[in-house]
Amino acid sequence: MVHLPESKMRRSRDDFTNDSGRHGTWYSAHSGLRHRYPHLKRQILPGIAAYETLQRIMPKEEALQTVHGYVERLARTSHKQLAALLHIPGLYRLVPGVFVKSTRSVFGPAAGFDSKELQVGNGIWRVDMMKCPYHDTCVAYGCPELCRCFCDSDDISYTALHPKLIWHRTKTLGRGDDRCDFCMKIMK
Repeated sequence: MVHLPESKMRRSRDDFTNDSGRHGTWYSAHSGLRHRYPHLKRQILPGIAAYETLQRIMPKEEALQTVHGYVERLARTSHKQLAALLHIPGLYRLVPGVFVKSTRSVFGPAAGFDSKELQVGNGIWRVDMMKCPYHDTCVAYGCPELCRCFCDSDDISYTALHPKLIWHRTKTLGRGDDRCDFCMKIMK
């Protein structure tokens, strides 16, 4: 596997978001969605651009592993930061509630997600995500296999954040299931 320096991956992402080429055309045609789909500009489309670009210089599977490695490093950094923050006594108790609020705002319908709340409150956040712009966009660009990188990043970011928090997920759209079944709960 080729490991590209983070600066090269960033440059690919920056080149991608400069409103040129295939993805820039998408931005121009859907300029009204720029504010509705912040996930596209920061993560999804740059990931697709890096993946497509890397396939010009390496086999497809190697390109996928390279992008996955980059996304994984970002997720591990996020995990470390969140876990450090949760050393503040009692802060872990707020996590399921924060997930409820962020699902309704940042990961809501305006951002291209469709979630079904199964159980929220009393230290539990359980939702089924029926529609996801990460999955939809990867499929639309002909690279559904890339979506697993983003699914894996969730698991890396949220698993074992705190001894009293349980992250659980058995299905994801990006892994071929009919939904993403998210659960974050406080261990009783």
